[in-house]
Formats: sequence, C-alpha cells, structure tokens
Amino acid sequence: MESNKTDWIKDYERIKRNPIFFIEEYYNQLHPDNEICLTDVEKQHFYNKYRVNMIPMLDEIDFKAVGEYEKRIEDLRKQGYKNWEIF
Repeated sequence: MESNKTDWIKDYERIKRNPIFFIEEYYNQLHPDNEICLTDVEKQHFYNKYRVNMIPMLDEIDFKAVGEYEKRIEDLRKQGYKNWEIF
C-alpha cells in the first residue's frame, strides 16, 4: 500500500481507542444537522467509559522508553491537553 492509502488506518486505529475522536472527526462531519456537543466533563466521562485499554505484549520492557512516554503524557497534561486529545 502506498502511504496515502494507509493514512486512513491511523484514523481507524484512533477511532477504535478514542470515542471522542470518533464523535468530533467523523460522526459530526457525517451528521452536521445532528451534531453531538459535549462539555469537557461529558467528554471525559465518555472517554473513560468507552476507550479501549490496550496493553502491549512485550518480550522485554524498556523502562527508559516507558519513563519517557509517561513524562511526555504528563507534560501534555500540564499543557492543558485532555486525555481524549492525547490518545
């Protein structure tokens, strides 16, 4: 597959994990006459309820990489990003 043909896969993977991304980027685009508008509290509720927690299967854990990942997530949260915007 060419790279432009696989771009949709990135969105599909994110949709599977992130209900807010689905609502804002797909549902509301397909149904502009019936848009879903949620507050940040409602978004967090739906994100927590419907997100997919994916635990990767690893042969070895790279603790340095895990630490860097967690630091990056914490930095984004300090900048004001919400969970559904990060993941």
